[in-house]
Amino acid sequence: MSFAHGSPPEKEGWSYSECTRRDLNSKLKSLRAIILERLSKLSFHLGCIFYCLMRLSTLTFIGIAAIALGCSHKSATLNSEISAQSVLDKEEIETKGQALLDRAITHYVRGDFPRAIQEIETSYLLDPLSEDSWARYMLFYCLMATGEYRKALQLAQKLVKEQPYRSLTYHQVGLAQMWSGESTQAIQSFLKALEFDDHTPRVHFDTGVAYSLTGQASLATKAFGEAEKEYTQVLQINPKDFTANFELGSMYLFNNRSIEKVPKHLAAIKESFGQVAEEDILLGKKLYTDFYVLMLEGILHYRNKKAEQSIRTLLEALNNCPSGARADLAELYYYIGQNYWMLGETANARIFFDKSVELDPKGVFANDAQKTLRSIASKVDFKH
Repeated sequence: MSFAHGSPPEKEGWSYSECTRRDLNSKLKSLRAIILERLSKLSFHLGCIFYCLMRLSTLTFIGIAAIALGCSHKSATLNSEISAQSVLDKEEIETKGQALLDRAITHYVRGDFPRAIQEIETSYLLDPLSEDSWARYMLFYCLMATGEYRKALQLAQKLVKEQPYRSLTYHQVGLAQMWSGESTQAIQSFLKALEFDDHTPRVHFDTGVAYSLTGQASLATKAFGEAEKEYTQVLQINPKDFTANFELGSMYLFNNRSIEKVPKHLAAIKESFGQVAEEDILLGKKLYTDFYVLMLEGILHYRNKKAEQSIRTLLEALNNCPSGARADLAELYYYIGQNYWMLGETANARIFFDKSVELDPKGVFANDAQKTLRSIASKVDFKH
């Protein structure tokens, strides 16, 4: 259920084939309005320039025109201030901004999400005009991993306005809503994401989770079934596909169904790392093998009622937890608590459930943890 395993999309644009006819008409209307607005502004500035040519000397005109154009141009922001007030020229600013983004990617694949956030946000402060959607998708995942759900939601909503024809943007809005405790709204966002042909099986998976959180069991089962169908189609083409194996295995464990299939997917995940060479991929491999895959193995032991083995595995994963990964850590604590609860060690169970809720009070596992804490409290009160 973790977010960190979800990689940002590659740098590529969307095509009109991804749009519905209604969305396409809406975009054309918006584009026409923008063109008319900019033509109007252009006419105004041309008029000002003509007046200046008629009334002022060449030197005076240059000064006034520069001021007028500067006031109307988007570069009258921090970017222009840096260019004017520092020794860095535009090319140097772009180079330094890109270097920050490159470092952010390295931090991201290492699981150092706070550092990745810092590098991306600093890049945008240095060069605001460089804000491309690809880097902001990565920023979204980092914000989610560190529990900054409100900031992640604001970013996702901004991306929806800028790119309303991509499934991913609506999916991200839904994720932020669901982890903010707004599962009903999340369902609507996920259903919107599913209207586009470019949606991934994960959207069905998350729709099922949201239905589960709102007590709609039959709809949850249907959504999980759709996810399984699409994951299976991917795996028929490439049985070693990392994302499909990881997410399908995660779904089985969350839904507590087809548990017997999980070991096969875990084996395929490990095998998919067998032929990697690039440094960042190797770093990502270490993060997954040392934490995320290990956590899935611990949850599998819990589902198979091997509580002691599950605790040992989850504690081993805890030693390798990514920096600042609140959502992942809350999930890990939740399952350690469940294992202690299974063993009848209520004091230890309470400690881990409390910590899980403290870290992620509105997250996916918070309600169930709180429910178990109430059960523990009622048993303690009964004994007294």
